[in-house]
Amino acid sequence: MSIRSLAALLSVVVFAACGSSTGPDELEGAVLTVEAPARVAVGEPFVVTVTTQGANGCWSRARTEVQVQGFEVDIRPYDRTEAAICTQALVEIPHTAELTFSEAGTVRVSVFGQLRTQVIVE
Repeated sequence: MSIRSLAALLSVVVFAACGSSTGPDELEGAVLTVEAPARVAVGEPFVVTVTTQGANGCWSRARTEVQVQGFEVDIRPYDRTEAAICTQALVEIPHTAELTFSEAGTVRVSVFGQLRTQVIVE
């Protein structure tokens, strides 16, 4: 029996937030990184991890929306903040999406969220 490989996630695109539906304390996450395997076997589940950044210790994962249509995957990470006494340290917030495809092909993963860039000045 031969295992066919799925050329998965060769294309990962990050879009800036636009027109989303969030709760009162939710925001589309500030995307730091997107991690996904370059190749997976057909029928084998795999995980895409989107890491967002919270401005302080009050931020946490609210939810992760995943929409799959054919070989097109849209991921929208949402974070929330809670009013409390918080650390001022930036926090990394992982969002995961488990995907499985039953046919070989190239999957395009699009991540929608806020884009942030850090510049360190010394």
